[in-house]
Amino acid sequence: MKCSEIAKRVEGMSGREISKLAVAWQAAAYSSEDGVLTEAMIDARVDDAIRQHRQKMDWLHGEGVLDNEGRPILAKGSAPPIKAQEVLRPLQEVPSDPNKGDGTPV
Repeated sequence: MKCSEIAKRVEGMSGREISKLAVAWQAAAYSSEDGVLTEAMIDARVDDAIRQHRQKMDWLHGEGVLDNEGRPILAKGSAPPIKAQEVLRPLQEVPSDPNKGDGTPV
């Protein structure tokens, strides 16, 4: 139940932001007197992460980096962002040496 609640609260955060949240939980537990991560500690770190995320989004919107729907605004004459699939596809299509049965690239 707690995980579902947290998932709803952090919706819209990047994977990196969520990863940093998990590291903050770990640090909170390590720095506690008894090494136990309490629900209050979890909630405090989630609140901090949400506050930081909102601040980041406000900054990006204010700087004109994102539009009202959170999409990047491209500068005039700039190329659209490259997707990972576009970068990896040519690598996946590298022909292999037919004389070698291990798929070694030519």
